[in-house]
Amino acid sequence: MATIGDVITASLQDLGLISASETPTADDSQLALDRVNAWIDGLATQGLTVYQSSRTTWTIVSGTASYTVGPTGAVTCTRPIAPDDILDIGYEDTSLSPTQEFLLPDPLTVNAYAALTPKSLTATYPQYFYYEPTFAGTASLGTLTPWPVPTSSTLVGVIYTPTPVTEF
Repeated sequence: MATIGDVITASLQDLGLISASETPTADDSQLALDRVNAWIDGLATQGLTVYQSSRTTWTIVSGTASYTVGPTGAVTCTRPIAPDDILDIGYEDTSLSPTQEFLLPDPLTVNAYAALTPKSLTATYPQYFYYEPTFAGTASLGTLTPWPVPTSSTLVGVIYTPTPVTEF
């Protein structure tokens, strides 16, 4: 398996910066690594570096009407840029043995959520989630709203989101 060092060496050789028999100096390798990481960071802002989906869980608290989503939110994952970036969403019911996972339909659109009444309706289980990719305060957090607001105390939320490549 090739390492990032192998990729850097091959790239410098392909560019003609070093010969096929040479290896880069430590300074050249570090500079190339910094450039690769800067490139990856730039791609991530465009949603171009997703390589896997991540499953994240959070505790659904009975009667809680919304949850923040992002690295520092109640749902600790990469903040989805838009509702379409949520691959799957649902909940686990821990009162069942074995615990069962239930996936729900895609997050509601703005218009579909606006049509729901009353927003404060409660039920044992949620039927939908609405995701608003807002910024909460100074943090980059979205807002996830279950509907109806669940009253069960045995639920764990489940969200599947794309995870961008991290730096080398």
